[in-house]
Parts: sequence; structure tokens; C-alpha cells
Amino acid sequence: WIEFTPYEIGISKYAAFMKTEGFGSKFFKARIVKRFTEFPLHYLQGIWGSAFTILFRRLLQEKTKLSIDLNALPVIDSDEEDDIFFDAEEDFQDEEEALRDALGNIDLTAGGIDDIHSENEEEEGTLED
Repeated sequence: WIEFTPYEIGISKYAAFMKTEGFGSKFFKARIVKRFTEFPLHYLQGIWGSAFTILFRRLLQEKTKLSIDLNALPVIDSDEEDDIFFDAEEDFQDEEEALRDALGNIDLTAGGIDDIHSENEEEEGTLED
């Protein structure tokens, strides 16, 4: 995460900050090797906000590089649809069964973690008596 303020630019994680005048200059061992002019505000706003959409827009305008013909995509028959798409509910049920086997058939739907704590407290109480 890079922080831009009117006074400095830097990365908090590395505690590396510099004055905004130095942004874009060439550095070597924390020293400016070649100073470049400060970037204009509209350039910085492009970096902060819409740089990615500008690139996407350029890709859409260059039809030679992005030539997707939607009619050329394969059509999925209803018979093949079952093979391609998975049933999420069935997968979740399989995972739930595996969890129940691993946890010893604890009822996860009733009270959740509170039931597990109360069962453990009951077991500890019987051991102390």
C-alpha cells in the first residue's frame, strides 16, 4: 500500500518515505541519482483512480488485439450441462459428513460452538465429582 500526501509519498510497511518532489526520480541507495520533474496532478490522479480502466478501454478499442467473437463460443447442450456444472449442495453435504465423522457427530446446526463448550464443561464437572 503506497500512501500519497501533499508532502510525502511512501510505504508504511518499510518505513520508506520521500518528498513528493522526488517521486519519479531515479534513486540508488536512498540517494537521488537523476532528478526528474514532478508529475502533474492529473497524472497522479490517473495512477490513483482510473489507470486500470484506461488500459481496459484501450484494449477494447484495439479490435485487432482483442478479437473475441461471441458466436464462435461453444454452445452447451442441456445434457452436457450436468457434466460441466457441479452441484454445490451435494459437495457441501459431503464436507459436512466428513466433518461430523471427524468431530464425533456433534450437532453443528443446533447451538453451534456454545453446545460444544457446555458439553466440555459437563464432562469436566463429572470428572471433579
